Amino acid sequence: MRKSLDTYSVLGPYVIAADGIPDVSSLHITLRVSGEQRLSSFPRDMTIKIGEQIAWISECRTLWPCDVIVTGTSKGV
Repeated sequence: MRKSLDTYSVLGPYVIAADGIPDVSSLHITLRVSGEQRLSSFPRDMTIKIGEQIAWISECRTLWPCDVIVTGTSKGV
């Protein structure tokens, strides 16, 4: 919930709709800071799976089309 403030997070350079990704769990997530790799993982390795996160958030917030859920990092990071 702490990443949900208005204007807090910057997204891009691309945002792809869910129907443009056949299997979200197979995406490769990489984070680099000044060229140094800090994260390399997959959504399937998250401690709390994406479906569980959506279910939990929808219990306390109304989710609308085009909402973006900002998650934490994968297990072991």
